[in-house]
Amino acid sequence: MRRDEFEEGLEPGLKEALRAHAATPPLAPAGFTATVMQRARRARALASPALLALRDPLPWWVRAAAQPALVLALTLAVLVLRYAALMADAGMMLVSRTAMLLGAAAAPFEQQDPIVQTALLVAFGVMALMASVPLFFWSGSLVRPPRVPRAHRTAS
Repeated sequence: MRRDEFEEGLEPGLKEALRAHAATPPLAPAGFTATVMQRARRARALASPALLALRDPLPWWVRAAAQPALVLALTLAVLVLRYAALMADAGMMLVSRTAMLLGAAAAPFEQQDPIVQTALLVAFGVMALMASVPLFFWSGSLVRPPRVPRAHRTAS
């Protein structure tokens, strides 16, 4: 619908009233402009550069040291660096004992055909890969926050 078609459908008194209303801008209530300007001056005074500089007086490294994740990561790094040789010795001992146990358990299979040994290695590798997926999701559930049942959720 075009404007002239709209105006033709209006009653004559309503047409002049709409034009008069459109010609005069609305006026703000008394004191509104003064109140808005006072608030603007107050906000400008509060946001002065001197006050903005004082908002965070601590240097970045103090704020970083207050973060628990950083403190735990640095503690773990210090422990790993301090006891690296001890952990390497313990790892080597664990690997050697595991190899001895596996060697004793695999003694009957040593006389097997190399193709059978390769097939067993591939089969155990596939089983390990298949077991790693549920293990991945299970370990992810350990660090995820618990789910709240739908009945207990609040509307936000």
